[in-house]
Amino acid sequence: MGTFYVLFSAAMWAFHGNIAGFLFDARGVSPTLLVAVRLLGTGLILSCYLLFREGKNPLALWGQRDQLLPLILYTFVGVSTMQLAFYQCIAASNAPTATLIQYMGLFLVIAFAAHREGQLPPLGTYLALALSVTGLILLVTGGDLGALKISPAALKWGLIAALGYASFNIGPLLLPRPFRALELVAASMLVAGISVALLGRPPLPPSWDARTLLAMAYSIFGGTLFPFLLYTVGQRMVGPQRAVILALSESVISALLSIFLFGIPLGPMDLMSMAMILAGILMVQLQGHGLRGRG
Repeated sequence: MGTFYVLFSAAMWAFHGNIAGFLFDARGVSPTLLVAVRLLGTGLILSCYLLFREGKNPLALWGQRDQLLPLILYTFVGVSTMQLAFYQCIAASNAPTATLIQYMGLFLVIAFAAHREGQLPPLGTYLALALSVTGLILLVTGGDLGALKISPAALKWGLIAALGYASFNIGPLLLPRPFRALELVAASMLVAGISVALLGRPPLPPSWDARTLLAMAYSIFGGTLFPFLLYTVGQRMVGPQRAVILALSESVISALLSIFLFGIPLGPMDLMSMAMILAGILMVQLQGHGLRGRG
């Protein structure tokens, strides 16, 4: 059952990535507005649960000085940066491309772990990195090294999303005391959502029709809250490493949805380069470098 939970959460994230593309292209919603609504909505729901169901202060983590710096790293460089850059990349390209470039942040986490442990990664990690980087080069150039197939903005935001993904995984490791995932996510998403809304001041779309409202609601519940809860339960049942390997199916599902449901054209070179990136990431995971899910 744990495998089903993780795979279903990956499918919900994949569908949301394509829904985001629809909101950007067809409804004039800005990535900043989507991220603010997504984070603030989920943060409020989780905070209300902690406050009224468990009687806990959802912002308690922010009052602990020894946790403050890693919490800031996780919230603003991890959650906020990862979300904003990821959806900016989708707006400039498509969901499968953004997902795979973001997952390149895995190698930054491995570098951090190697530095922390004082030892170099195994040879297989370098081979996996070479395979993924080659796939990334083919993805962004289409095989023509003299030109970019995707826009420079898409590549820029994708690489920033990879940095945010790494910070999202590294931040919790720096917390001096154990934490509950629910408390950490509630505290970080609520503050991140408020910050994005106030600092980004995202413009409202030209019109709010039924499809726009439905898509925005899915962003909160189907794209964030429910997959997070399902992934957390599934991760406990199958273990963190296997859960992350299963969650990599998000990129495959996203590509299939893009082609068959949303009609986004992906050529043979796109699919081959995506397969290379995914294979490299999978190689690393099979060597035992466990990570958290996207959340």
